[in-house]
This record gives sequence, C-alpha cells and structure tokens, in this order.
Amino acid sequence: MLVDQDLSLPYQKIEGSNLKILGCSIRTIASLSKSFPEHKNAAIAIVRKIVKCSDESVIHSASEVLFFDKEGLDPDLQAILLDYCQNTNPENLGSINNLDYGLAHIVKSGEYWQAIEFIEAYIRKHKDPKIIKSFDSLSNELISQKSIFNKVVTRWLLSDCMSVAKSVLTIFDFIHDKKFELQADFTEINKNDTETIYLSCKKACGWLFTQPVAATSFIISTINITPESEIERIQNLIFNPLLLSYSGMVKEYLLSLSESENETIRRMTTNLLSQLESYHEGLKAAWDINELSPSTSQRESYNRYHSEVMSKAMKNQPLGPLASLFTPTILLYGNSSIHHIHHGPDQDTTRQETKMHTISHSIEFPRLQQLDPHGLDYLLRVFRLEGCSV
Repeated sequence: MLVDQDLSLPYQKIEGSNLKILGCSIRTIASLSKSFPEHKNAAIAIVRKIVKCSDESVIHSASEVLFFDKEGLDPDLQAILLDYCQNTNPENLGSINNLDYGLAHIVKSGEYWQAIEFIEAYIRKHKDPKIIKSFDSLSNELISQKSIFNKVVTRWLLSDCMSVAKSVLTIFDFIHDKKFELQADFTEINKNDTETIYLSCKKACGWLFTQPVAATSFIISTINITPESEIERIQNLIFNPLLLSYSGMVKEYLLSLSESENETIRRMTTNLLSQLESYHEGLKAAWDINELSPSTSQRESYNRYHSEVMSKAMKNQPLGPLASLFTPTILLYGNSSIHHIHHGPDQDTTRQETKMHTISHSIEFPRLQQLDPHGLDYLLRVFRLEGCSV
C-alpha cells in the first residue's frame, strides 16, 4: 500500500532503478491509485519522480496507462502523464496509437480540453501538420461532436503556428462529405475586434479553399458578430475567390440560405447570387467576339494533340492489382458483348448477352485555377500565412 510517510523509500528505489522497472512502476502506481484514491498525493509524487526520465520505453509505458487504464484514472495523474507524453517520438507508432485511443476516450468522457491542448502542443512542438493523421481515432471523435470540432477549427485557424493552422486542412482528410458545414465558435474570437473576425474568415478561405462549402459556411456564420459596416468585406471574400471558383457547390449552398431567418444573411445571399449572374453574363458576352475565339484550324489542331496525349496516357498507364484478374475484350461495334456458357459435354450452351453501362465520376475543379493560377496561389498563401509567426 502507498503511504505518504514511506515516500522516501520509493524515491531511493527509483533513483537506482533500470528503465523496465520504471515503466512497470508507472503502470502499477496508476492501478494502485485507483484502488486507493486516499493516497493520491503519494502516487503523484512518485510519478513526478519517474517522469524525469525521458527514455522512450518509459514514455511508452505512460502511453499504455492512458490507453489501458484510462477508466477511473485520476485527472491530476492523467494531466502529468499527458504532459510527459509530449516527449513521444512521432515515429514510435505503438506509443502514438496508445495516445490516440486514450485521447479519444478523454474527449468522450467530456474532458476534451485536455485532449485538444495536448494535440495542439504536440503539433506545435514537432512543427508537422501531418501528425494529426496518426491520431485518426481522436480526429473522428472530434468530428463526430460538431460543437467541439467547430471550437477546434476556430482555435486552430487563428493560431500563430502555421503547422497548427494547416492541421485544419489535414484533419479534413477524415471527412468525406463535400457538403460538410462549419460554424465559427465565438468563444475563440474577440467579438469586439473586427480585424480578428475578418482574419478568421481569411484563414478559413485560405486553408479550406478545397472544401468550399465548409469555408463558406464558416465565413457566413461570423455574420452574427460582424458589424454592419464590415458585411461588404465578408461578401467580397466569399465572391472572390470561393464563389467564382466553385459556382456549383457554393452557389447551391447559398441557394439553401435564401430563405434564412437572418435578414442579413438573406440580403448577402441575394447580392452574391446577383454578382455571380452578372459575372456569367459578362463571360457570355465575350463569346460573341470573334477575335477572342480560336480559328477552326486551331481547334482541330488542339483536338488532335489532345487525342494523341490521351492515347499515350492510356497505353502507358500502370496496370492496377485487379487488372490481372480480368481478360480485356475489345468490341469493334455495338454496345454489348455476347458469350456462351457451357453446362457440360452433352448439354446445350446458353447464350449470354451483357450490355455495357456508363460509369462516371465528376469533381468541381476551381475555375480560378485555370483563369489565374498564379494570382489565386498568391492570394491563398497570403490568407494562410497572415498572423503566423512560427
């Protein structure tokens, strides 16, 4: 049993212990602290002594405690172990997986702030936004709790560390819904600072440009705390570059807001859709200018070039793992293939006809990437880096 008055003996033991004993001691003390909570101070004092060792095997033992002994673990002891696990090597996947499951449980238990502060500090320490990919259980748990995820996104977008801000884009790899919407968390934004509000909008546009609905929904959600005099700036940010680049998805999202209860949002939506219509009318007017159109010979020359490029790409494409399982068949005419099924040596064959079907997949490519790739790239870089110091 752990007792405060006998603490000097464990200290002496720890000083001369090898690494395996230290790792076992952490797991044992965590288990005993749950059985004898009245001796919490003694347990914490011993653990503080152990965590002075920064060996990876001891850190791994601490991560095992957060994973396997997470139920009923004392919050103060948990905080010490989380702080100690900041020294985990990102390449040590065993420890990372333990931390991932442990942090996901912490979020489920309602102590999400400890998990958020840990992963944010860990990304900042190692300056690698891809780290969040190793924490897939934590990421999915944050995403499943929309209010917490909105808080994380808002907090990270406004971070002065570029790796933390970029992690917002990385975590969207776990989201496969292109219509996923975000809401700015106003507890993370100074409502009285219009520049901070606008900065959060630019950050959302910069980092989430490839997630246009998420970026647009985040920006529009800030309308509730944006002064009337700043509404036009927010509107212009949505129009260029988001609406101009994604006139399909973003327009569809804006149409869904056309009957919003918020009058400011309705007015902004109407103005944006009118701007887009005027922009398209201007493009259509340019089609009638013959001097801007390529000649017939130029179009035919480009079509031949494009056909040759596609033919070479089809011939040189690498065979996938499934290609060896099937025999390719070339149809000279028609839209179906016919084969016969043989049931046996003395039985008739069955004629089988297979109709061909069309399989297609489409994505909306940002229009400005074609019209002004360098200008768009520069604009997004400015949005992303503004306010970042590390």
